[in-house]
Amino acid sequence: MFAGGQAYVALSRCTSLEGIQLKKSISRADVFVRPEIVSFAERFNNRQAIDKALKQAQADVQYAAAANAFDNGDFDTFLNEFFKAIHSRYDIEKPVVQRLIRKKLNIINQLKEENKALKQAALEKEKALVKYAREYIQMGDECLKLDMREAAMKNYNKAVTLCPKFKEAWKKIKKLEKEMLNR
Repeated sequence: MFAGGQAYVALSRCTSLEGIQLKKSISRADVFVRPEIVSFAERFNNRQAIDKALKQAQADVQYAAAANAFDNGDFDTFLNEFFKAIHSRYDIEKPVVQRLIRKKLNIINQLKEENKALKQAALEKEKALVKYAREYIQMGDECLKLDMREAAMKNYNKAVTLCPKFKEAWKKIKKLEKEMLNR
């Protein structure tokens, strides 16, 4: 005889039916089922509750994948995962999701400002390079006045190195090359 609830415990430990000896067959009256166990089993095995929990967990995974994709700059994947998460669990109006959206949009705004600052810095550097390139052109012109063609060519080449788009330097190089060939 087993105490209440012990028949299941004892039999569940068996790895096979070999060697089991019962003095009598187990009847329904020998197995006691407590009402709270039945209630728990009904809740635990509730298909709707299980589906809801799985959908909630799926949305969590999708939100995490969306955040990860955003952080890696993969915006197509970000949007796909984000929309799947919203579809899995419509919680766009919840504060946590709104914070996530604001956080990610703020990153975009920060990057936009950083990009603007970098463009401005690049423009300032470009202006400085043009200034230095003009100085090399002036030095080249001074060298030509003193009939120092090779020094003038080196100065014009430095101007082009600093500012490859500087047409004035290219023209002076071509003109000087022709003069040096004809000499």
